Amino acid sequence: MIIQIGIDDFDTRRGGCTTHLAFLIVKNLFAFKGKLLDYPRLIRLNPDVPWKTRGNGAVALLIDIPHKKLVFFKRKLRQLTIDYYNIESNTNPGIVILYSKVIPDEFKVISENARKKLVSLGETISILNKYNDKIDYWFFGNGRGLIGAVSALGESLLKGDYTYELLAYRPLDIKSRERYINAEKLIDKDSRNTFSNYDYENRKLLISPHGPDPVLCGIRGESPFSVYRDFKKIRISGRIEGWMIFVTNQGTSDLLYKESRLCEVTPYTQISVSGYIKDPPMTEAGGHVLLRITDETGIIDVMIYEPSGKVRNLARLLSPGDHIHVVGGIKPKNNTLTINTEVLYYIDAKKLVDTRPICPKCHSYMVSLGKSKGHYCKKCNYHINFDSGTSTFSFNKYPLIILPPLRSIKHVAKPLKRLGREHKKRRIGISFNRWIGIFS
Repeated sequence: MIIQIGIDDFDTRRGGCTTHLAFLIVKNLFAFKGKLLDYPRLIRLNPDVPWKTRGNGAVALLIDIPHKKLVFFKRKLRQLTIDYYNIESNTNPGIVILYSKVIPDEFKVISENARKKLVSLGETISILNKYNDKIDYWFFGNGRGLIGAVSALGESLLKGDYTYELLAYRPLDIKSRERYINAEKLIDKDSRNTFSNYDYENRKLLISPHGPDPVLCGIRGESPFSVYRDFKKIRISGRIEGWMIFVTNQGTSDLLYKESRLCEVTPYTQISVSGYIKDPPMTEAGGHVLLRITDETGIIDVMIYEPSGKVRNLARLLSPGDHIHVVGGIKPKNNTLTINTEVLYYIDAKKLVDTRPICPKCHSYMVSLGKSKGHYCKKCNYHINFDSGTSTFSFNKYPLIILPPLRSIKHVAKPLKRLGREHKKRRIGISFNRWIGIFS
C-alpha cells in the first residue's frame, strides 16, 4: 500500500531535527518490510516566519508498505513522534499521513504559499478535515507544524528546479556543539557539482552545524552521486548513527524573477522588488547600511547587515537615482516595514561598467568558456555557469548580482554557483543505490 508521510517542527535550538526523525522513520520502515519509492523530500519554507527554529525545513516520505503491516507501522510511527517530542517539548510538531499517491490540489497551494508568506493554521486544519477519509494526522503543542507537514506533502519536486543534500547523523545522546570533521580534501578541490559547502570569502566550513542537534554534517549538490562522492572525501571522528540523501528545494529560489510592487509588501514574507535609491546610503551602528528605495507605489527601507560583506560595501557606493533590484524578507522595524536584503541586482547605476567576472573563491579574473557555458578560473579551477559580466564601482569589482557570503545566505537562496544550472527536466524517483547508510 502506498502512503505519504509529512512531518515538521521537530527541531529546536536545544536539540532534535526533523530530518533526523525522518531518518529514524525510514530506518524502522525497513523492519516492517516497507520501502521508499522516492528520495525523502526536504522542503525549506519561508525563512522569515517569526516562530521558525533553525532551517524551517519540513520532510515528506513516499512509502510502499504491505497492507497487513500498516497498522503496526502506524503504531510505531506514533511512538517515534511521541518519544522525539519528549526530547524537547517546547515545539509544535505536526504529522500527516496521506493514504494516496495523488497529492490534493489544496496541499499544493498551501505549499506554494508557505514558501513565501504566512499560512493560517486554521485553514490548514480545515483542509485536512476535508480529506479525513484519506488522511490521519496528529500534533503536539499548538500544532503549527501541520502547516509544514502539508507543505512538504504538497511539493513533489518532480517538476522545476531541485537539488540534493546528504545529511549524516550522530546519536541523540550526544549534545556537544563540536563536530570533529576533516574536510581538507573537500576544500582543496572544489567540486563543480556541489555547492555552499565552504565559504571561500570568509574561509569558513559550512557543512557542519554548531548546536546540540544530531546533524553531523550536510553536503549539498546537483545529484545524489555528487553529494555521496564528496561525503566520502571527509573524515568524521566519533559515533555516527547513519546518513541519508534528501531531494530538496535548497538553493533554488526564483524570487529574483517574480517582482512585486512596494504597495504589495506585507510582514514576514519573501519578496522581490525594484526601485530607485531615494537618499544617500546611511551607515548605522555596527556597520549596517540603510537604503531607502522608491517606486511609483511607495517607499521602503532596505537593510544590508554587516555580515553581508561585499553586498554592504557595494551598497555604500550607491547614489540617489540608481536603479536596483532587491530580494529579501520583510520584517517590522521601528513601526515600519523593512527589507532584510538577501540579493542585490544592479539594473542601472551611474558608476556601472562591465568587466570580466571575479572568481568567488580566489578573486582572480575568470575567462569565458563560450556562449551559455559560463566562466572558468584558471588559477583555482572554480566554475560558474552564469554568463553575466561583473560591475566596477570606483576601484572595486563586483558582480552584477550580489549575494552575501555563503555563511550568511539562507537555505533556499540560490548561490551564484547555481545560476544557469537549474534542473528543468522532470525528475525520476530513486536513481542511485547508495542513498542511505545505517550504522547503528
